[in-house]
Amino acid sequence: MTHRPIRLGLYSDTLVPRADGVAVSLEAAGTALLELDDLELEVVAPYKSKNNTSALPIRSVPGVDLWGRDYRLGTCLPGHKPDYDVIHVHTLGPVGVGGLYAAWRRKIPLVLTWHTDIEAYQRHYAEIRLAIWTAGRAWRLGVGAPRGYQSKCTEVQNLLRAVDLVIAPTAKVEHSLNELGCEAPTAVLPSPTLPLPAPSVSTDEIRQALRLGASDPIVLSVGRLSGEKNDELLLRMFAELVAERPDACLVLVGGYGGRVTQLIEDLGIAERVRMPGVLPRSELAGYYAAASAVVICSVTETQSLVAHEAEAAGCPLIVVDPWLYRGHEATRTFAPAEPRGLAGVVARSFRTPDPARPWAPRYRPEPREHAEKLLALYEQLAGRV
Repeated sequence: MTHRPIRLGLYSDTLVPRADGVAVSLEAAGTALLELDDLELEVVAPYKSKNNTSALPIRSVPGVDLWGRDYRLGTCLPGHKPDYDVIHVHTLGPVGVGGLYAAWRRKIPLVLTWHTDIEAYQRHYAEIRLAIWTAGRAWRLGVGAPRGYQSKCTEVQNLLRAVDLVIAPTAKVEHSLNELGCEAPTAVLPSPTLPLPAPSVSTDEIRQALRLGASDPIVLSVGRLSGEKNDELLLRMFAELVAERPDACLVLVGGYGGRVTQLIEDLGIAERVRMPGVLPRSELAGYYAAASAVVICSVTETQSLVAHEAEAAGCPLIVVDPWLYRGHEATRTFAPAEPRGLAGVVARSFRTPDPARPWAPRYRPEPREHAEKLLALYEQLAGRV
């Protein structure tokens, strides 16, 4: 009898070319899954074909670009009847929630990767608070409640109770899930990242573009700058640092809003801050190569792909989250989460980048290894083993 490949539906509210961690890790994992013989996949996401740079097979759902946000809000129509053996949800926006309900309605095994620190994010995003409140109220009225709903449980607990498997990218996430009262089976499976290509720009070219001297230290921050990422600590740290090292430059690669630019002005550091925005990954590789140090001030990271990229590129990496330091003592430096102390650690960590250093980054986990472990979990849920 012919063994049919598992049909997998991946649901996500974000996808490349967005540079967030979920989009990048999903692209890396999905690309590796496509190389496996025993699986067929389709990604459900809110993307216009003209913006789509993903290598994955995508079923695009309707969506709108939100004013003041850097993402596209998608919708999953209730009439959609997926023919999947397993559904894997990566986000809890409208598309991800559509995937949850599709699995519940059609009794399809359901996997959820817990990419986001919901407790922290809802303090910064009104739409998350509204979504949780609305869901809770509807469920209490008997409208759309997940399977096994219990009124004594929180909205997040009820959601997690209705999932067949929760994937935690790190031990930190597993700990958070336990604190949330997660009753579903949990597997710790670190997320892969897309390999960084060889730099398309040299260190000299980057310094020239940033209007920096040949020896000016570059403090690099990669990723979205917003409240939940502890952006204020990063900027106040640099204000302390530049008072002692006026030749230092803070380079912010990623998205940011008006609040960030205003704080930069208020702190009087605008002259030594550069904001190139979101970069192609070949250019990002050049910035890692040019950096004197990489700093991560966020304490809400669930997978921290930037940390893995910085390590792979050989950059000194400073973190303030104990969970990001634990188990990585040989390649990361822990610093206090306050401006002056952090500035001192950063200054002591500076390296002099070597332009002649060969570009040979090594990544853990390997995307193929991650994909094979995922497939084994899918096969168990689909009753193939």
